[in-house]
Amino acid sequence: MRCYVHLLNSEQYLAVTGEPYPHRPFSAQDYAQRGLPWFHAYHEGQALAGSDTLAQLLSLATLTATKTVAPLPDNGPLGPLNVVTLGETPVRQEPF
Repeated sequence: MRCYVHLLNSEQYLAVTGEPYPHRPFSAQDYAQRGLPWFHAYHEGQALAGSDTLAQLLSLATLTATKTVAPLPDNGPLGPLNVVTLGETPVRQEPF
């Protein structure tokens, strides 16, 4: 069985489905503004060695801040968040 996944931006979604996209995903900022907890269910494990080639790349946020001195929209500091940690169980990684 194969499952094809296509990532679409809002314009592509409209072109493919004929309907407007439902809404943008909720961000940590959206949760913070509403006083809702941001659930943290990620567990850091042993890191893999990084790529020397990729280590030389700059993030889009860094490039934008360098050229415009302004952060990307919705990429500013959030301030204190109400973070709820959901246990210490690491995420399983199944072979593909």
